[in-house]
Amino acid sequence: SKPPPIGGTDISDAPPPESEPAPPTDDPPSEPETPPEPKEATYTAQIRRSSPHHKHGTPPREHARTPPTPHPELICRETDRGWAVILTAPEDSSLTEVFQNGNPLPLTNSKECPVPSLRGRLQARCHNGREHDIPLFEGGKPLLFRMRKDWRGEGRQTTRLASGHFIIIAPANWQRIGNPPVAPESCADTNFQAHFFALTATEEETVAFKGKWKAPPSASAFQLNGTVIFDDSNEGDLFVGSAPELNSSREIVWARVGAKEAEQPLAEILGKRQGRFSLRICDADSGKLADRLTFRYLRDLKEIRVDGKPYDPNKMLLPPAGGYPRITEIKFIDQTGKLMRPRPTGDTIAADKSGILQIPPNPNADHIECKLGRPLTGGVTILLHLPRIWWRLESAAEASPAWQDTPLIMTRQEFQNRALEDATISLRLKGITRICVGFDKNFGAGMTQKYRRRIADPHFSFPLHGLDDFEQIRESLAQDAHLYIGWGDDALPIIRITADPAPATLVTETETADDDGADLFHPAEKPPSPCVKNAAGKWRVGKRFSKGEVRAAGLTVQEAKRLRLPVDSRRKRVHDRNTRKLRRWVNAR
Repeated sequence: SKPPPIGGTDISDAPPPESEPAPPTDDPPSEPETPPEPKEATYTAQIRRSSPHHKHGTPPREHARTPPTPHPELICRETDRGWAVILTAPEDSSLTEVFQNGNPLPLTNSKECPVPSLRGRLQARCHNGREHDIPLFEGGKPLLFRMRKDWRGEGRQTTRLASGHFIIIAPANWQRIGNPPVAPESCADTNFQAHFFALTATEEETVAFKGKWKAPPSASAFQLNGTVIFDDSNEGDLFVGSAPELNSSREIVWARVGAKEAEQPLAEILGKRQGRFSLRICDADSGKLADRLTFRYLRDLKEIRVDGKPYDPNKMLLPPAGGYPRITEIKFIDQTGKLMRPRPTGDTIAADKSGILQIPPNPNADHIECKLGRPLTGGVTILLHLPRIWWRLESAAEASPAWQDTPLIMTRQEFQNRALEDATISLRLKGITRICVGFDKNFGAGMTQKYRRRIADPHFSFPLHGLDDFEQIRESLAQDAHLYIGWGDDALPIIRITADPAPATLVTETETADDDGADLFHPAEKPPSPCVKNAAGKWRVGKRFSKGEVRAAGLTVQEAKRLRLPVDSRRKRVHDRNTRKLRRWVNAR
């Protein structure tokens, strides 16, 4: 048997390797028991950075035999007050006391202590009597946290940036260089902001703050190399085929994985095991944790296909004109090109006899979780969030209508009325944090509204109010118009505004009730309805305009009566909304 890895769990905690199949027997088969979920195996890699005292190569053995010492770690987590930084105890220990700049801090429990201020240093004492000094923001260097996909969940502090998703917490007055994928968000310490970075190994991006700090070049000191396929799990990259290898940059003199007396490549350590693994990377001299890499390994899987195409979580599945098809097929292909049979973990979806997942056109079915691999040798959880798009119109009268995948249809008047009701469009749009909205699919200047959302917001929402000032709503339409949403190079129509009916012939009448017997012209459209506020301050459709609103629209009260506009002499307030509506109506006559 192999000895346990340094600082990690014994390999026996991981699923055992495959064994030879049992010989056939004439006894009737017994009902198989569901095997327990395999534990996550943790391995430790030690590294040594280059120094003037030893050359490139294997370090002295006395250093190699020194196991790393567990240290408390900083994590970041989104809360109601913004992104909070929390001190966590080592895995095999607990916190007894924590001080910040000499002042005691209250503990949430024996494992966590929230950090109220991000300046200065922390002094922590664990139950084994060890004391640790943890620096926060000092020396002009921000706090770096490695995040899961799409910056969800918790992030763990790291000393370096590599490929992946990161949050950098820096002072609020620091100005980031470049275009952020997501707008900065507030922190629990209001003197700081959280900045979002998505880095790739193939594209170099400058990570810097103007005149304050810049990440060193070639920031990736170590990484796992191998064949990776994409899914939406936040439990680490999914490696398939050959086992991944641990590679390091030139400044790392050596890196090893395994026991005190043996140095083994990661592939040899894994053997035939499959599942989820955690790799701790520790500095051999100081014992401090340099980084932690979580990954999954499924040897047999080769590809995930959605409707015959490789799954790309960043490519939106736009609905065709008639909506999504009746069934969306998901296939898992093994290394030989055959179908693998998944084990779904819910009642929403099911696999047919061949192992194909059939997904109905239902937004609740977009979240797909299943397991692949043999349970006895370590199964892997696969998570897919189909990047389909759904939308609906929400208002106080109807807060949760059905989700749509075809454009909503309404007239200009209905659009205006919904805007007065403070109705909003809610979007289920995976991974997109900024959109453009307008009646021009090219989103030309002056014809577009732009909206953003926070990472934690489940849906993307924007109001109809403000869009009713566009000419497609303000003026008569000879043909249908569409309201588009756009991001990147994609544009999608979500509302169709129907063309106005042909205008009626103007009829001249003599108004006998008028003293001057003037002619009265009936416009093609009936007079608009005003909007008023109720006792609760909510907008509702009213019956009559105030005299002030009529005069602000450029009419006299007598002219308004001739146009059969309802006027309430008792109303005193003047609402800009009503004035604009009157001006549009008068100009359209």
